[in-house]
Amino acid sequence: MKNLPLACLILGLPALAQTVSRVNLTSAGAQVTGGHSEGPALSHDGRYVAFFSKSPGLVSGDANNREDVFVHDRYTGAMERLSVSSAGVEGNGDSKFPSISADGRFVAFESGATNFDLVPVNSYMDIYVRDRQLGTTELVVKSTAGAPSTFGDSLSPQISADGSCVVFESDSNQITGNDNGAFTDIFARDIFAGLTEKISVSTGSLPGTSHSYNPSVSGNGSIVAFQSVATNLIGGDTNNKSDIFVRRRLLNTTERVSISSMGTQANGDSSEADISADGRYVAFQSTATNLVANDLNGHQDIFVRDLQTNTTELVSLANDGSQANLYSHYPEISADGRYVTFRSAANNLHAGDTNTADDIYVRDRLLGTTKHLSKSSAGVLANQASDLPAISGDGRFVAFDSGATNLVANDTNARDDIFVSDPAGCAPSIAIRTGAGNVPNSLTANSQPLVGNAGFGLVYHNPTAACGIAPGAPVVTAIDFNGVLSLPLFDGCGGGSGTLLVNVFGPLPGLTKSGLWTGAPGTASLPLPLDTSLCGLAAHGQSFFVALPAFSIHPSDAVDLVIGQ
Repeated sequence: MKNLPLACLILGLPALAQTVSRVNLTSAGAQVTGGHSEGPALSHDGRYVAFFSKSPGLVSGDANNREDVFVHDRYTGAMERLSVSSAGVEGNGDSKFPSISADGRFVAFESGATNFDLVPVNSYMDIYVRDRQLGTTELVVKSTAGAPSTFGDSLSPQISADGSCVVFESDSNQITGNDNGAFTDIFARDIFAGLTEKISVSTGSLPGTSHSYNPSVSGNGSIVAFQSVATNLIGGDTNNKSDIFVRRRLLNTTERVSISSMGTQANGDSSEADISADGRYVAFQSTATNLVANDLNGHQDIFVRDLQTNTTELVSLANDGSQANLYSHYPEISADGRYVTFRSAANNLHAGDTNTADDIYVRDRLLGTTKHLSKSSAGVLANQASDLPAISGDGRFVAFDSGATNLVANDTNARDDIFVSDPAGCAPSIAIRTGAGNVPNSLTANSQPLVGNAGFGLVYHNPTAACGIAPGAPVVTAIDFNGVLSLPLFDGCGGGSGTLLVNVFGPLPGLTKSGLWTGAPGTASLPLPLDTSLCGLAAHGQSFFVALPAFSIHPSDAVDLVIGQ
């Protein structure tokens, strides 16, 4: 059985329709104008969304008239600019294409600014890492002597899930000793050790004989996927095409992954690799027609290579297995490799595709299903193209940019915006608190949550037999949703204040409107005073307990409910 969010399971309610929300808003939730917002990246749980924008109104004091990198907190609604120096000075050049660590603490980005470092750097594009916890901005691209590189652009940064490693492409010949500077190469920077390693080399460490681009890194930084037109990275590379390679840094090996399950090399170009957290799966796009049997659509497709079973799978398919009738590109894969999001111009991947615009999809490789995401919460197709999808590590959320004006209400800025889709349904949801009365049978639904872009409250009611759960009893144990466990949405039964106890995997959730979580992973608690509401709470837990009242569950997307309803 497919696992559903707990709010759908307990009451036997159907899953709500998938939702979409806009996130390039001010901390007060206001729309901004003046520039496009593009290139989203998501933290593992989808809480933090990084992107770049030239809009000057996202934060106060933005006066540089440059593209800047921002992070939006979907729980609190806060907006933060990251493309500033450690002293808070805004950049004097454009900053673009962020990549965010799993916990949202570290963000890597490329920038043409020369004033982020104490020593002014060159006028080329460089790579920086912003530590959101410490408020520091560090230059990544340095010469073998530790000084800023003085030649060549560095682009396409990707940071590992643990924040320890940044991979990037560069034209510079000063980063490592085994580089003659003739080609664009791939590098990996160990942030904590301060060491840089050339990645686009053969198993024997010979530099590639041509250009390499667009790296992607595994969760701990040990495995790097990239594209290259070099012919000497492996033996037998005779197809004269751009291929996808994987470099295992600890083993000092390089292998080609853009091959068929039989090992046949691709007869078309392959590019835009994205690797899963454990390094097992690599998603990529390719114009090749011989990577799988019966690839007859004549268009670029999305594939996934399993490096454990040495198999290659076509994933840009409709639910009935039909191949896309136009090109697909820009794949991103979830941490466990189950979900792959991509952009496609095809009009046969879902029924009723009549908008003649590129759309965003997510493929569930386990169930063999494809969902259309670039539509409003009411199911209205986007009226303009959508681009550059990014998937959260847990596979729950997909962010993308779009010029569409009909994905959310009151989108009147005539600019590309950043949207987050929850294809699972049942979120974002809220339950509104009341002081007395019975659990309502239904609540008026709307497409937007009450608080921020995700949120819910707790409803305490007089005790009723319908609750059916004793105080202190487990509400749920080990319910797996998209590979992780998420805190459900509750209406309360029992009245009075209480404490929610959660067995938590990993870090504790952050600040909520009702206070701070206390305790440690394994036994965390949150006070629930009377008339409180929680803002965008999400915890990955093993089981959920209630100290005082028992709980029943009622999901809602209402925006207009008040205490007493």
